[in-house]
Formats: sequence, structure tokens, C-alpha cells
Amino acid sequence: MKCYIGDYVMCLEIGNYKDDIVEFLANNIGHIISINYAGQYVVEFNNIPTEIFKHFDRNNCRKMDHREIIRRSTSLEDLEISLNIIKYNL
Repeated sequence: MKCYIGDYVMCLEIGNYKDDIVEFLANNIGHIISINYAGQYVVEFNNIPTEIFKHFDRNNCRKMDHREIIRRSTSLEDLEISLNIIKYNL
């Protein structure tokens, strides 16, 4: 999935990480603020719980591979609707 700086994204963690990180990413929307030299998306998140904060950089960002982006939109509201549909099985 091709994403661009400024897009809002829903992510899925691929790898061996704590369940807390997987749950956080599954229930929150990030914002792509840059794309690094390796082609990874630098995604900013808000309201990161203190117990998983160490897995994000000092700017509340996490590098995500294109395979870890499950939905993208230029509209935050569109992804909020999608997240609520998933959360509440609508």
C-alpha cells in the first residue's frame, strides 16, 4: 500500500513484540510525518501509555514497514469510523 506524508494510518505490528504494543497499535490511529531512507514510514502516535513508551522514539514516533500499514486515509475521520467498526463489530 502506497502511503504519503500527511496520511493517517492504522497499523498492525509484525514481529515478536509485547501484547501491549500490538494492542496499542490495533486501537490507535497514527500520522505519517516522514519516510526514511530505508523506505519505512515514520508514524507519530498520541497518548502512548508509559509502559510501552520506550518502544517509541522521543517524538512519539515508530518506524513502520509498508506491510504493517493496514489502512490509510487522508482523512482522520474516515479512519476513526473504520476503527469504531472494528472495535464494536458493526
